[in-house]
Amino acid sequence: MNQKGVLTDLGLLILRVVLGATFIIHGWDLLYVGGQFGISEGFVKTLTDLQVPSPTVSAWLAALSEFGGGILLVAGFLPRIAALAIAGVMIVAIIKVHWQHGFQMNHFLVQGKGHGYEFALNLLAGALMILCAGAGKFSIMGILGGGKKEEGGGKPGKEEG
Repeated sequence: MNQKGVLTDLGLLILRVVLGATFIIHGWDLLYVGGQFGISEGFVKTLTDLQVPSPTVSAWLAALSEFGGGILLVAGFLPRIAALAIAGVMIVAIIKVHWQHGFQMNHFLVQGKGHGYEFALNLLAGALMILCAGAGKFSIMGILGGGKKEEGGGKPGKEEG
């Protein structure tokens, strides 16, 4: 493996771990409420108010996608499936929650104004990067041979420019 390949795989590792840890923490907050495992009524009510279909089911899907998807990303196991689930949650969050508030976060916590979509868009971009590139070699999938595939038409074992 050439230096460029190692740096690309290192970059994918960093992205997977940071993105995955972010979603583990956020998903856990949705799954573990008030000292008990379960989805909060507040989250279900929010989804109901946002007219998300089947709000209780959607709340569970979102929370499990974030928590479980985050674990899969950190491990580098089935990263494209995890990234797809997370991307779906972020698309819904951008459209249903953040879009109405514009691009920027509410840095000064102005009362009555929510956060814009800039952070959710960055999380979506990270998930889409993993969806496109895979886990990289420094992952369970890389160890199992399902990491980044060789591209191009060169002969096996021959490094291309």
